[in-house]
Amino acid sequence: MTRFGLDSGHMRWFTAVAGVTFVVLVFIAFLIDQGPPDDASGPAQFAYYLTHHRDLEWQAVLSGIGGLGFLFFFASLAAQAWSRDERSTPFAFAVLLTAAATAVFFSIGVVAPLVLAHCGCDPSVDQGREVTLSFLLFRDLGDEASVFTGFPAAALIASAGAAIVMTGWVKTWIGWLAFPFAILILVSAVLQEFSEEYDNLGDFALLVFLGWVLLAAGASAIVMDEGAEEALPVAV
Repeated sequence: MTRFGLDSGHMRWFTAVAGVTFVVLVFIAFLIDQGPPDDASGPAQFAYYLTHHRDLEWQAVLSGIGGLGFLFFFASLAAQAWSRDERSTPFAFAVLLTAAATAVFFSIGVVAPLVLAHCGCDPSVDQGREVTLSFLLFRDLGDEASVFTGFPAAALIASAGAAIVMTGWVKTWIGWLAFPFAILILVSAVLQEFSEEYDNLGDFALLVFLGWVLLAAGASAIVMDEGAEEALPVAV
């Protein structure tokens, strides 16, 4: 088995680009469409999804591309943490597992409204009980998946913060900052499960998560390695 080194500076730039791509595209997707008003009637919500199908399509596309950046960012973070200190291995694996779980629930939250928008129904016509029940199912599935995303996301940011603190991959204060942010995201998810009154807190938690990733991504590009010859080992 031969081994060669990947330039750590290139890995840092790769991590930074992936993180910034995720933040920018998901933030734009968030601004494009935030769903119907909470106080809208069932028929009005159904009509909303049908008449906003183009916005939901763009939201799904941007979220999908941004999701790739999300996965590459946290996978790179886990790899770099592990390469610097093998004691961080549990946190590196936790980052990978929670990133995968977060991506799954986030994707369901994005895709479910798109399914509603593509039902081919006429919003001006009563669709009947069966279609209405299907609408309620997908609407609630999307809402619950979006809320539940907060649980693995809280674990993800906490694991990533612990890996950063242990290895000093970027500025240590960014790692410590992840812990109160993780608590905020977790509390937001719990409160939203009990009441829709906290939906705005959920939006704020999303922005907090994006803000932390942006900080870590920016630091990845700026902070220089201590060793000029440092490289990440890759086996072939």
